Amino acid sequence: MGFLDKIFGKKEQMPEGKRAIGVEELKAEVEKIFEQEKKEFGKECLSKFAKIKETIHSAEDSTKNIEGLDFEQEGENKYFRKIVQSSKESFSGKMQTLLEKTRPPERKSFEQNFAYCQNSAREFQQDIMSFRKNIAYTGLLAKKEMNELGKTIEELEKQLIELFELSKSSKTAQMQRVLEIIGGIRGKERQVAEKENEIKDREKEIQELDAEKSGVLKDADGLKNGEAFQEFEKNEKSKEKLLGEKKDLREKAANLLMPLEKQLRKMQTLSSNKEWILEKEQERMLSSYLEDSFNALRQDPKGEILKQCLQEMENAINKGKISFKDEKEKNRKIQAIEELKNFDFFSTFFWRLNEIDKELPKVHEALEKSTLFRQINGLKAREESIEREAVQKTNELSAVKTIKETQKMKIREEIIKLQEKAKEILGQEIEVKSQP
Repeated sequence: MGFLDKIFGKKEQMPEGKRAIGVEELKAEVEKIFEQEKKEFGKECLSKFAKIKETIHSAEDSTKNIEGLDFEQEGENKYFRKIVQSSKESFSGKMQTLLEKTRPPERKSFEQNFAYCQNSAREFQQDIMSFRKNIAYTGLLAKKEMNELGKTIEELEKQLIELFELSKSSKTAQMQRVLEIIGGIRGKERQVAEKENEIKDREKEIQELDAEKSGVLKDADGLKNGEAFQEFEKNEKSKEKLLGEKKDLREKAANLLMPLEKQLRKMQTLSSNKEWILEKEQERMLSSYLEDSFNALRQDPKGEILKQCLQEMENAINKGKISFKDEKEKNRKIQAIEELKNFDFFSTFFWRLNEIDKELPKVHEALEKSTLFRQINGLKAREESIEREAVQKTNELSAVKTIKETQKMKIREEIIKLQEKAKEILGQEIEVKSQP
């Protein structure tokens, strides 16, 4: 009957149902068993360590005897003896080092003793194989001595294997693993608790931002319901109307020249290539009209230079410098030229544009002087800032919740492992209750 069987009694059948147990209670129970098992394991180790020390001492004596042999003093084949002598010296040094390395630990530390029991046999076997050639050569001229040492080494190896079997049969490693899993669960539970606090903090911050945004919107509504806002709104609408008119004029100016754009560009090419001579001002303004007709009209309020360019283009058409796919298209383009030559650019564009340019600065000045303008803009900027901050806090909240759920999932996985390992130790089905 094993050590644990003596304490708990041998269980032939699993009890019905599961035993519910908290993590801390399980930890305390396993630690108590662990301490008892370590003591029992330590007693077994000390007994076996003493025998191993005796065997090592015997092996050291045999090694010293072999070391004292001189193969070069007598006998034939001196070259062969010299080789064996060299091999013996190498063997003696390596064997003494190995025996010293294999000596059991002097300190009564469970961790050291357990590690020694687990690893010493494997390391001993690996190390001795590393100088097997030296053993073989030395044995050629020291058969009796090497046979005697060989028996001792076999006994030592047997004792080390017994230690390994002892560590293998011990449940201390399983108990250590259980305690490690419990430590991991506790660490993850602390992380979950930290994330819970972070979630509360983020939710509180988001609520505060929502409350602040409500206050900002309330203040903005208060401003919008006053008389000052009515005047402000009137100026704002005037600004929008004037800007809209200005935009319409720009589009209208661009659309006026669109039907003749291809021919105007051809005229520009003819002028550049000296195939049709335009005055410098006509050439400059033609380029300006093709680039931005709206801004060109500011320089040519009545469209006089444009009309001169149109007349030159009509002359070029009549001279065959600008061609068309058919006569019908040619007539359409000439008609478009005549319409533009008769168009009142001043009244349609320059006069109204000039009026807009006079009115807009006044409206802008009235809006900028208004404290309401700055107040509303300030409130709007704060509202947008709050919304950006709220989005950031919401993203942070989502990330923290994800981390928390990941840790909780890992805790559940660790609890399943813990229940399996604890069952092997306690010999009983258990259900571990983790902290919520």
